[in-house]
Amino acid sequence: MRFKNLRSSRYPASFLRGIPQKTKSSLLLDLVMKRRRDRRKFRGIKEFRSTKRTRVRGGLEMVNLKLYCENRSIMEENKRLREKALHLQEENRALLSRLRATAQATSERD
Repeated sequence: MRFKNLRSSRYPASFLRGIPQKTKSSLLLDLVMKRRRDRRKFRGIKEFRSTKRTRVRGGLEMVNLKLYCENRSIMEENKRLREKALHLQEENRALLSRLRATAQATSERD
């Protein structure tokens, strides 16, 4: 009989002694079917978890990619603004030197 190994797991031998063979088989068959259902249910949960992990991983990769692109654009803008600031500082120095030269020329005339 293929249910021999299941007897000790759910039903003790003393319980099965007084029961007719047909009922024993029925009980053991119920036990086997329950275990199969449980295995299928567990397999479904396992598959759900793995797809969920994949979905989460894929979602995190998209978030990572978006953040990477945003970071790159911010760095490029930062570089562009630094160059612009450097150019404005040079222009400011040139204007200040011209203003000082003009102020000295006016003060010497007076």
